[in-house]
Amino acid sequence: MSTYICKCGRRVKKSTNADNTGNRLEGYGPGHECYGCPYVLSWGNYEWNEEAKNLEQKTKGYECRMSKTLSYASQFIGSTKDKCTCSVVSLDFGFLEQISAWVKETFTLGELTGHFSRDKIRATEYCHNGRYQYALYCAQNKKGIAAKAALFEHFFNPDGSRKDMTPQQEMEKVLADIKKAKEGFSCAPAQNADAAVTTAENAVPTATAATPTISESGADASASTPATSLQNCESAPAASAGGSSVSTAGAMQDKPLTTVPDEMRPAFDYSGLTDQTVEDLHFAEKEYQHGKKLAERGLIHMGDAIAIAHEALCGVVANCDDSKHGNRGDDTFRAWCVSIGITKDTAYRLLQVAALMDNSSPRQQRVLKELSPSLLYAVAKPSAPAELVAQVKSGDITTHKQYQEALAQIKAEQDRANAAEAERDKLLGAQNRAAWAESHIQDVEAQRDAALADVQGLTEQNARLNAEKEQAEARAHKAEAREEEAWKLQSKAETRAQEAEKQLEGSRQMAEAAKLRGDKLKAENDALKKQPITAVVDKDEVQRQAEALSRNAVQEARQQAAEAQARLRQYQEDAEGLLAPAQACAQQAQFIADSVRAMYLNWFGSAVAADASLAQMGTPLYAVCGEIMSSLEEENTINPTAAGSEEDAEREALFE
Repeated sequence: MSTYICKCGRRVKKSTNADNTGNRLEGYGPGHECYGCPYVLSWGNYEWNEEAKNLEQKTKGYECRMSKTLSYASQFIGSTKDKCTCSVVSLDFGFLEQISAWVKETFTLGELTGHFSRDKIRATEYCHNGRYQYALYCAQNKKGIAAKAALFEHFFNPDGSRKDMTPQQEMEKVLADIKKAKEGFSCAPAQNADAAVTTAENAVPTATAATPTISESGADASASTPATSLQNCESAPAASAGGSSVSTAGAMQDKPLTTVPDEMRPAFDYSGLTDQTVEDLHFAEKEYQHGKKLAERGLIHMGDAIAIAHEALCGVVANCDDSKHGNRGDDTFRAWCVSIGITKDTAYRLLQVAALMDNSSPRQQRVLKELSPSLLYAVAKPSAPAELVAQVKSGDITTHKQYQEALAQIKAEQDRANAAEAERDKLLGAQNRAAWAESHIQDVEAQRDAALADVQGLTEQNARLNAEKEQAEARAHKAEAREEEAWKLQSKAETRAQEAEKQLEGSRQMAEAAKLRGDKLKAENDALKKQPITAVVDKDEVQRQAEALSRNAVQEARQQAAEAQARLRQYQEDAEGLLAPAQACAQQAQFIADSVRAMYLNWFGSAVAADASLAQMGTPLYAVCGEIMSSLEEENTINPTAAGSEEDAEREALFE
């Protein structure tokens, strides 16, 4: 048998080793001692609803989920640095609803999801020392991780504990919520005596507990046992004088009464008691002594006497625990029992006998008075099965041996029922896990589909990028080829430019030679002018020769200009599409300048040789140079024939 703890602190023995199990509540409804408790759940088989496409529970009864250890402190479970599921374990449903509402309002894009509802609580989610586990799922990205961190920062301390309440405050709140929910039904008797097979260890944690965690070990003995009226509660005889929890059911043995030697009996102090109380106690003492003299037949009288004293000192109340309510009656009662020579345990056995007699009819009382003390003790136990008590009261069971045999049979049936219930718990757990697994599978499938969609999109994007990369690489190769070709053509152009420069230098040399010849001819002409004229000069012949020389010079200049123009066009064709536009224009300008310079030097040599007026003959050159300067400054088009005169046309032809 294992001891389990309900959310209210009640302890129940059950033949199972599961961490969490259910305590079946027979006759659950109005009037039941647990009616209204927020931790009561329905139980039953799950069946598949084809229309709704989910599992539905067919309710067969109600139960309270119990655990071997119980903690009331809320806790965050999980990490804020990964993409895994996190959870909050708590018994404060209001706190879980607060978290659920905050998550829904804050993370509208699904960064963090998880809904809590009291209508959808599952028994299998009670774990972590009896607390309910509320799971939350984050998006599989950095936003999901940030959402978990925000949740943790908003509600929890760095150690994962709740911010707004201490563990002690949470325990008090949960117990207060249970009491409030069960208000009006807390002391009502159970409709069926088999509703819960409990021991006198049923306890509620004290408000001074250092930690709100209860275990089945002796370490949790800080939970005080309420001493209640025998007419209403099984746990009444549990409180000892020292405040420790003692099981009356376990102490109630079939043995003679335990007495205190006369020399060890302390005198009872009647001071502070009312006259009526003192009178009742003296009467109880007399009745006890009278019953004591009657041996076995006086057991009923002794029980009645103890009941009179208990009622006089403690009263018929739901709880007369002196440690919690300041009522010293229970301590006083125990002191009185010792003064008359009986121990606490004996007094409570007699109180049980008195309670049994009080709850019996006159006919049943006559039957009970004929029973042996061992059978009377056994049937008076709070844990005695109701059906056996009824059989004893009716006279069907008259000996202690018959009672033990019937009790063993009931116990065997109870063990079989507990075993069946344990198997049912396993099946229920498996069904719940299957339902959760199916729901989780759907979530995983949705996440998988989203991931596949992302992968497909990334694949298509990668294909596009690869195609663009190949195109860029092809364009780069072509550009490199064009660049290489351009460098080759540029090299050729530079070679041709060098050749043109050499030709230009030859032209300069020719111009220098022509100038020297011109100077020589001028000198000779001057010398001839100084000599006397010995012959007749034919002016027409001179004019003819001059014109011939001029035409030859013009033709030669035109031929050279044509050659330069051809070279220029060749250079332009070679450089076109290979050089940058600005570079090509610069080269063209250089070619034009070199060509013009070569033609000008050739003309200059001819003009000097002809002894012509350079200022007058250079007028067209001045005009062209002015137009070029004006065009470069104002970005206009050159128009050498703007005047439209014949002279300008001739100059243009000459220039060309």
